[in-house]
Amino acid sequence: MLFWGNFSDKVGRKPVLIIGSTIYMFASLGALFFSENLDKLIFWRCLQGVGSSALTTMAFAIVKDLFPRNQTEKILGLMQTFIVVAPILAPVFGGIMLLWMSWRGLFITLFIFGLIAFLASIFFVRETLRPSKRNKENVFKNLRRIPFVLSQKNFLFLLILFSLTAIPFMAYLSVSSYIYQNYFGKSPQEFSIFFSMNAMMSMLGLALYVKVWSKFVNRQKLISLVYKNLIILGSLLLVITFVDEVKNILFNEWTFTALVMLIIFNCATIRPPATFLMMSQLDSDNGTVSSLIGCFGFIFGAF
Repeated sequence: MLFWGNFSDKVGRKPVLIIGSTIYMFASLGALFFSENLDKLIFWRCLQGVGSSALTTMAFAIVKDLFPRNQTEKILGLMQTFIVVAPILAPVFGGIMLLWMSWRGLFITLFIFGLIAFLASIFFVRETLRPSKRNKENVFKNLRRIPFVLSQKNFLFLLILFSLTAIPFMAYLSVSSYIYQNYFGKSPQEFSIFFSMNAMMSMLGLALYVKVWSKFVNRQKLISLVYKNLIILGSLLLVITFVDEVKNILFNEWTFTALVMLIIFNCATIRPPATFLMMSQLDSDNGTVSSLIGCFGFIFGAF
């Protein structure tokens, strides 16, 4: 991801979309036909990630290239509705698909999605980065733009601040199936219902920001309120999880789900203004900025 954004600032967005979707298709076929063991499957999944990260990174950069400042935030909000919801809904649909196909069928589906992205990149996406705005240095020297962007103090502060919201989101994606199925004793189908409830809260948070909060609420005040809410909600979740006197009374699938839904709602609410503020700190290097936003989100989420 870090490489793709920087590379696109030199060669343009469209070539990166084509290369990324090609890698994704190739990796999907590799997982389908050459995954004789878990190690090989992991390899092909990692390669899928390399390809898909190119597409994700280009999405933000293209928006910044195309739209004026007063429209960027709204477009980012609409786009992030799909970006945020996709990893939440994917296990739900994956679980349903596994009821009538093997795991290999999932990779056929992923190949088809990659093919759609590949064809769309060739025939429907126009280049948004004019040659006059591209970095002129060679590929290796161009990588020096990454530390340059990180040296911008305002951008780095916002990058770290907003990347913190990836921690609860990625933590939920990682452990929710274990909690619901092993601790609460829910079936995979029941788990998918609880999981989809959080997807709806994520969509609601993004939609409310685009339609309501962005028009009537000061951006900085809203961000401050969201972080206060996250501190309170996170503290409540810790109390009902680890304090035995409270845990024995309140900790069940419904209280856990309610708190997590509110946390995800708040995290989703500030994604559009957060991305807008970060991308507004620099007038150039949109690809590099976009890749750093994605990379830091995954790095913090890995914690």
